[in-house]
Amino acid sequence: MGFYETDLASLLVTYLTNYTLDDDLGIVFGADEMVRLDPELVRIPETNFVSWQRLPDRVIPREPIPDWVPDLAVEIISKSNTAEEMTPN
Repeated sequence: MGFYETDLASLLVTYLTNYTLDDDLGIVFGADEMVRLDPELVRIPETNFVSWQRLPDRVIPREPIPDWVPDLAVEIISKSNTAEEMTPN
């Protein structure tokens, strides 16, 4: 990602975090959180949100790729992304 995309991702994380904190909706993760969308499909979106309903007892898993699909995942497309890498298998 370039400077513009990184700035946009930072703003999204900030806005989503502020929104979810107001009503204690869940947790917002940054760009380093891997998500498994399918048994063979792992992505690293710029941000994702997981509601407390998906986290029993509000415990954040310790495994590198949790066994869940987030409620919201945001991928910011940059000029360097190819159509092939952005298309699901």
